[in-house]
Amino acid sequence: MAHVDEFGPRAIRKENLIQTISQQFIQAGFERVKTPLLEYRDVFKPLVVSGEQPYQMLDDAGESVVMRPDLTLRLRDCLVP
Repeated sequence: MAHVDEFGPRAIRKENLIQTISQQFIQAGFERVKTPLLEYRDVFKPLVVSGEQPYQMLDDAGESVVMRPDLTLRLRDCLVP
């Protein structure tokens, strides 16, 4: 399935649904976790799968950053003290 832009009434309905579900999780005792979209490339070097290339760019300091392929590592960092 392709990703499509959402706007207007459809985007509003989706946002309202997300808010409703989020509130249910919060009321059940869960906490919201927001992870960054970009991460330093070095974080993912050990996880590189042959043939896969993440979206990559340079930050203001010239460091290589990539779009996060998943949330696994970030969630681990939040959950493991």
